[in-house]
Amino acid sequence: MMTSMPSNSPVPAMKTSFANGVCTISLPAMFAVNEAIDFQGVCRNIFNHHSNELKQLTLDFSATTFLDSSGLGSLVICRRFCDKHQVELLLQEVGPQVMLVLNMTDLDKVFTIAQQSSHPERPSTRPRRIDHRAMSTHPSVNSKAKRAMDIVGSIIGLGVTAILLCPLRSLFKLMIQGRFSSAKSAVLGWGGAFAFGNFALWW
Repeated sequence: MMTSMPSNSPVPAMKTSFANGVCTISLPAMFAVNEAIDFQGVCRNIFNHHSNELKQLTLDFSATTFLDSSGLGSLVICRRFCDKHQVELLLQEVGPQVMLVLNMTDLDKVFTIAQQSSHPERPSTRPRRIDHRAMSTHPSVNSKAKRAMDIVGSIIGLGVTAILLCPLRSLFKLMIQGRFSSAKSAVLGWGGAFAFGNFALWW
């Protein structure tokens, strides 16, 4: 029999189901900072209510197309939860975008990832063509407001640099000319005296 998680789950939009000791969490399309925090809360809620009968935790990535470092960190925390309670963790329906991130971080060797089909096709010897249009990017990349903030910040930085350039140039010129140096004298062991310059940098 399949039952849903309790109503006090921190994120109702992140669907969970429990049946025969197996709990399945359907992850959202974007798995970033906010989703990672919500996911950790869901995991705590699961282990608080089903720790005794829970045998396997399955993460469904069928709808997930974006995964960042925050999402990876929450997955590692989830694995620690599972190891602590001796629960098997399984990742299923992992898409190419998510798999690429897992491969780059070598986490594909840490997590158990289910096969996409029961009869996997024989890999082709031809090089696979990457469709760059299918690669997902964070929404901030296409944000006009963020681009405008970057441009304004760059202009302000260049303006401050231009204002400080003339005083710094004059300061360095004075330093090179020895305007900040002072003379001192010393006496040798046989009574001879000589003078030397002491370079001091004042700010």
